[in-house]
Amino acid sequence: MIEWPNDYRRLQVTGLLHRLTNSDDPIDIWDAEFLPEGKIDSFERLGDQKVEISPFAITGGGHYWAYLADSLPESDIVLCYRDSYEAEYYSRSIQDFIFKRTVEFAGNEELGDSSGWTQDTAKEAVSLVCSGFADILSREMLVELRSIANTVSAHSINGWTTLISESKAKEIIERLAPMKREDAIFEWRG
Repeated sequence: MIEWPNDYRRLQVTGLLHRLTNSDDPIDIWDAEFLPEGKIDSFERLGDQKVEISPFAITGGGHYWAYLADSLPESDIVLCYRDSYEAEYYSRSIQDFIFKRTVEFAGNEELGDSSGWTQDTAKEAVSLVCSGFADILSREMLVELRSIANTVSAHSINGWTTLISESKAKEIIERLAPMKREDAIFEWRG
C-alpha cells in the first residue's frame, strides 16, 4: 500500500484531485493527470524500480509525477521519465509542485490561436488555482499567483506571448519554491 504525505492526503479529502482527472478541466495547466487508485496499483507492480516511488499523476507524454517514498512524510516530488531510467527532482512538496507548475505555465505557455489559451482564459486558470488551493498554498504563493492572474498586459517577445516572462517565472520559483539538490537527476529503475 502506498503511503502519502500529509498535504497530499488533505488534497485527496477535498475531492479536488478527482475533479482534476478530467482533462477538459480549466485547471489542466500542469501537464498532470492525477491517477485513479487502480492505475496507481498497477504501477506498483512494475518491479524494476531502484528507488521506491509513489506515482500520483501522469503527463501527456506518459511520464510519471511521483513522491520519493523514502523521504516521507514530507516527500520530494520527482518526474520519472517513461522511456528512460532517469528521473529528476522537481519540488519539495505538493504545495511547491502546484505553485511551480502554475508559475511555469504563466511563463511558458504561448497565448494565442495555436495553443487555445487567451490571456483571459490563462488568467482565469491561474485564478482557479488560487481559489481551489488556498488552503494548501502559502500566503506568499497566493499573493504572487494573484498578481499573475491580475496581469494587465501579457508579456511578448519575438512573437511569443505569455502571461509573464520566462525570466520572471524563474525568479518567482527560485524565491518561493526552490529545489536545490546536487543530484538533480538519478536512476529510478534498472
